[in-house]
Amino acid sequence: MEFIHKVRDMDDEERDALWSEFSDFSNQLWNYDGNAAIVGQDFEIDLGGRTRYNDDEDQAEDPLFASLSEDLINRPTYYTFMKLMDNYSSETGLAEDISEEEIEEQWTFLDAICESDVMWNIHQWLLSKDLAPEDMDEFKENLNNVWFNMYGRSYETRKRRTEDSSAFEHIFVGETRDGEVLGFHNWMRFYQLEKHGILDYKGYYPKYGHEDDDSPVSITIKFSCEAKGIDVEKPKGGFLLGTSPEFEVGLYTAALILSGGRDATIPITLRDYDLNLKVYCKNDRFMTAYCA
Repeated sequence: MEFIHKVRDMDDEERDALWSEFSDFSNQLWNYDGNAAIVGQDFEIDLGGRTRYNDDEDQAEDPLFASLSEDLINRPTYYTFMKLMDNYSSETGLAEDISEEEIEEQWTFLDAICESDVMWNIHQWLLSKDLAPEDMDEFKENLNNVWFNMYGRSYETRKRRTEDSSAFEHIFVGETRDGEVLGFHNWMRFYQLEKHGILDYKGYYPKYGHEDDDSPVSITIKFSCEAKGIDVEKPKGGFLLGTSPEFEVGLYTAALILSGGRDATIPITLRDYDLNLKVYCKNDRFMTAYCA
């Protein structure tokens, strides 16, 4: 994408100034997210006990999500987002087979999020920096290329020209490889797998300054899940909590552009949480992004 290369060509001072503006804008975007889910209204959580990386004990007797409202699930961007969850095989190394129906589901999702206030604001902010096309349909095409174009995740699969992954699958759906969970940075996906008994939540890592927050913006957790009859572990992972699909797609798309297509750690503030938005790229491919 030409806009990624434009940021790559900036000098450090110019890029740092852009990142600083984005940090302020990201918090404004958080406030624009009128479609966000609210703890205590749209869903309930039970954080359970604190854990550590090498702690073998399960510190959470109960699931992380105690409830989630049907009204939330049926909102257009959430509904079309969740329709995409069963379009992928979790195991890397095997080429994905995306059907015409699944491609149509991708476009239905993009149509839904591009009608939201959040995505309009993201588009306008990028446009003000000359980092997005003015035409919304062209912007939507860029979103499709960034999120849904398939590629090989590892060196081996790229060498074999095996297209086994995409940014959307890795970040939002999650993947597995050699008994490990890869990606999987979305709270709605976590809720879905937990509800179906596929996932076992094992506790949370307290965030400095927010140790006792009962409505956290971001959580870091430990869990295991079942993939093809095998238990796979995620000793440390996490996601933003309660954010809408359009917020996360918009935030991470902007972060990819601002990274210049290179690995980057961009400081942002959401509510009263100072977070690092981490972006990883390989050969101009969007490999992953998450907030920590």
